[in-house]
Amino acid sequence: MTDCTRILDYMKEHGSITSYEAVTELGCIDLRRRITDITRAGHAIRKCWRDGIDRYGKKTRYMEYSLEVQV
Repeated sequence: MTDCTRILDYMKEHGSITSYEAVTELGCIDLRRRITDITRAGHAIRKCWRDGIDRYGKKTRYMEYSLEVQV
């Protein structure tokens, strides 16, 4: 199973994926590149910035990716 397939399956099951989830759950280091591959393969991906707090209590932003709903 390829990284792209694992990422697609993860998004279908969980609704979205972040870089942290890609590394910890799937062992995928370069999520942004895999998202580019998935997009080039014809899948519509929605990108959304999220605000959060890092482990030091500081504000941070991260990208969350999800599959666009096909109508």
